Amino acid sequence: MDLVLEMHFFIIAVGQMKEPFYLAAQEEYCKRLSRYARVTIQEVADDPVPRGEKDRLYVKERQGERLLKKAPGCFSVAVDPRGKALSSEELASWMGEQFNSGRGDLAFFLGGTLGLPDSVLRHADYILSLSRLTFPHQLARIIVLEQLYRALRILRSEAGSQRSENRSEAGGRRLEVRGRKIGRRSEVGKDVRGHRPEVDKPEKRTEF
Repeated sequence: MDLVLEMHFFIIAVGQMKEPFYLAAQEEYCKRLSRYARVTIQEVADDPVPRGEKDRLYVKERQGERLLKKAPGCFSVAVDPRGKALSSEELASWMGEQFNSGRGDLAFFLGGTLGLPDSVLRHADYILSLSRLTFPHQLARIIVLEQLYRALRILRSEAGSQRSENRSEAGGRRLEVRGRKIGRRSEVGKDVRGHRPEVDKPEKRTEF
């Protein structure tokens, strides 16, 4: 089965992307990804960050409830510093394993300024860390999109290399068979592969 257009990524994030440079980056990577997979971006309402710790926990839990309401019911990944850090090659390999296991749809949860609550981490099937560094949540979304694109490029390149090797082996076998028919010449044969979002305020869903 070909990976192209067989995967569907759901990016479910707290907060609306407003800055023009973030929006431009998001649109660019969604356009690139659309050559390999479907992408749906769903934004849930953000809240002002309160001062008190209890109020912060309450707001974070409320944001988590909004995220989980948007969960499409497929294999889900929480993007959180407490998760497992992967290289781009490891992420590509992991995605290939999910696809080969019949998990063509993957949902990625991204928190806002306060991060993800424990309820979302418990719900998630996998917890992925982008880095031990702290990023703005808008930038984290761009990094996720870029890494998904990079992973699919890696998988496509590996698949292309495998097809090339298969064709080369098949071609070599044909040359060897032909070589045996003409005697000593058999040794020669052996040497020779932009989108407009649909807005439903205060939440937003964008398809690519």
